[in-house]
Amino acid sequence: MKKTSSAQSQASIIGYVIAGPWSWFKSWGIYAFVMRKLSDIEAGFSKITAQNSCQYGPIWIHPDFRGQGIFAKLVEKLSCNVAKKYPYLVTFIAEENQASFAAHTGKSAMEVVDYFSFQQRDYYLLLMKN
Repeated sequence: MKKTSSAQSQASIIGYVIAGPWSWFKSWGIYAFVMRKLSDIEAGFSKITAQNSCQYGPIWIHPDFRGQGIFAKLVEKLSCNVAKKYPYLVTFIAEENQASFAAHTGKSAMEVVDYFSFQQRDYYLLLMKN
């Protein structure tokens, strides 16, 4: 079950977010790498697994509509859509993408739970409880 939420203005898509089970993403190298890291992550008394979390992202907002609360609404809608099956959302952000990092840590309940390197690029690993 892959979930996609989008925001629309008249007939144009102004933002979207994608999430799905780890099995859907596992054929891509970076996602397989992150899946192996899940067993090292705890949230409270829970271990994060491929069964109790889903991969979230990418998320995109059209530049003309940024700063209007759409990011937070998309994350909230996504969280509601997947919460019954997945108590946790997991994503990663390239270190140099400071705008995305600021949005995820400032406009949603995402928390940095790890930092990793993959193919000579550094990433933050983030987690959100639904």
